Amino acid sequence: MHDTVEVILDLAVALAVGGYCPADLAVLRGQPRLLDAVASDATVFGRVQLLAADVEESVAAIRGAPRRAYALRLRIRAATERCFAAG
Repeated sequence: MHDTVEVILDLAVALAVGGYCPADLAVLRGQPRLLDAVASDATVFGRVQLLAADVEESVAAIRGAPRRAYALRLRIRAATERCFAAG
């Protein structure tokens, strides 16, 4: 199960690599060696609805995103290093 912060991060990463809509998360799902499980389209849709309905939870999730984003960056770096080491 994906919590709200994970869904926000999935969307942020998709945008950072050139995506422009939630369906572009499929690109991330195609990279299992770089990322953990990416939220499904249905999960993203549900979370967006939840965020739109509950502003306080939205703000809390957004405030928690930088810490999680840093952890994600470290995981991506480690995965990239493993890929290069495997050669």
